[in-house]
Amino acid sequence: MPKARFATYLLIASLAPTLLAATIGLGIWSTWDRFRTEERQIGRLLDQGNHAAAMIRDLPLELADPAVKRLLKNFALIDEIRITVILPDGTVLADTITDKPAELENHLERPEVKTALAGKIGTSVRKSATTGIEYLYAAQPYRQKEKIAAVVRVAKSASLIRSERNALFNRMASIGGIYALLAAAVSLTISGIFGRFVRRMSDIAERMADGRFDLKMRRMHIEELDILGSTLNRMAEGVERSMRDLVLEKNELESVRDELKKTVALKESYLKELQHRVKNNLNVISSMLNLEIGRLQEPAARQAFKEMAARVDTVSRIYETLYKSADLETVDLKPYLEGLAATIHRAYVKDLDGGGLEIDIAPVRIDSKRALPLGLILNECLSNAFKYAFPPPREGAVRIRVEDSPAELIFSVSDDGVGFPQGFAPEKSDTLGLQLIVMLARQLGAKLSIDGMQGVTIELKIPK
Repeated sequence: MPKARFATYLLIASLAPTLLAATIGLGIWSTWDRFRTEERQIGRLLDQGNHAAAMIRDLPLELADPAVKRLLKNFALIDEIRITVILPDGTVLADTITDKPAELENHLERPEVKTALAGKIGTSVRKSATTGIEYLYAAQPYRQKEKIAAVVRVAKSASLIRSERNALFNRMASIGGIYALLAAAVSLTISGIFGRFVRRMSDIAERMADGRFDLKMRRMHIEELDILGSTLNRMAEGVERSMRDLVLEKNELESVRDELKKTVALKESYLKELQHRVKNNLNVISSMLNLEIGRLQEPAARQAFKEMAARVDTVSRIYETLYKSADLETVDLKPYLEGLAATIHRAYVKDLDGGGLEIDIAPVRIDSKRALPLGLILNECLSNAFKYAFPPPREGAVRIRVEDSPAELIFSVSDDGVGFPQGFAPEKSDTLGLQLIVMLARQLGAKLSIDGMQGVTIELKIPK
C-alpha cells in the first residue's frame, strides 16, 4: 500500500472522535427537530390547552369571567401564549389579551372553533382579526357533564415560534462546533503518537506481501506497543515458515499432477487402441457373415445372416464413433443414428421396393452404454419396416424422431405402411426382432409403446 494512501487511512481512523461528535450533533439536531414542524407545535399548544382547561374545571363558566381570566392570564404569561375560552354560541368568555372579552366579535365561524365544537381537535394558521398578528391556533372542546361547555383555544405567534427555533439552532451549532474542535485536537494528538508505529507495521506488511521477512518491529518503550510489535514479529516468522512449507507442497503437487496427466494420457491411448481393435474384429466378423451370405442359397438363411451382419455393424459403428471422438464416454446421437439409418436404408432399398427415410433428431449427447442399445433398437425397427411395411406396389416413408426434454429423451420410429396383420399382438410375439426391442428397452429403463393400427409406431421414453 502506498504510504500517502496509508497516511490518509490513518487520519480517517484517528478522526473517529470527530465522527462521534457529528453523531451527537445529529442527536441534538433531532431534538431540535421535535419543535420544528407545525404539527409538533400544535401538539404543544394542545397540551397547554389541557392544562388551562384543568385550571378552570371546577368553575361555573357562565359566572366566572373574572376568575377565569385571572387564572388563564397568569398561565399564558409563562409560555407567551394567548388563551381564549369560547362558549358554544361563539361568545368569548375570556381572552388573555383583553379585559373586555364580551366586546370581541363572535368566534363561531372561526375554522378551529367550528371543528372543536364538533368534538374534534381544530387547528389553523391565520392572522387574528383582533390583533392582526399571525397565530398558530389549536382548539379543543371543554366538556362538563359529558357536554361541550366551551372551547379552549390556545394560540402562539408564528414569528415567536420561528425566533425560538432559530435561537435553539444557534445554541446547538455553537456547542457542536466546540465539541468538534476538541475532538479534532484529540485525534491529531493520537495520530502523532501512534503514527510512526503504525507506519512501521505497514512497511512490514508490504514486505510480507512481497515474500520478504527481513524487516522487524523496533522497541517503542511503551509496553502495549512493544507487545504488539513482538507479536507481529512472531507472526512474520510463522508466515515465513508456512511459505517455505507451501512451496515444498506446491512442488510435490505439481509432480503428482504431471504423473497423473501421463497416466490419464496413457489410459486414453490404451482405450482408443482397444476400441479400434474391437471395431476391426467386429468388421472381420461382419465380413465373414457377408461371405457366408454369398454362399447360401436358402432365402430364409440368407435373410437371417443378413440381419445378424446388420447387428454386428451397429455395434461396430459405436466403437468407430468413440475411437474417432475426443470424448471417450459420450456419443453425439445425431450423426451416429443418421449414419446408421443411412447404412440400413441402403442395404434394404437396393433389394426391396418402396420405403423412403425421414430423419428429425435433436442434437444431444448420451453415454456410450445407452447409445449401443438405442442403435440396436433402431436397426431392428428399420429392418422390420423396410421388410414388411411396404409390400409391392405400396410405397411410403419411415420416420425417425428424437426429442430432447429436461426429464427424458423421446425416441420413435414410425412408418405409414400396412401395419401389423389382423390379430397380431406385439407383446406376445416370439420374433427375434421384437424380443430384442423389448429386452433393450428394459435395459435402458425406458417406457416402451408399440402401435400397429395405421402403420407401425414404436416409441421409447428414456429417463435421463
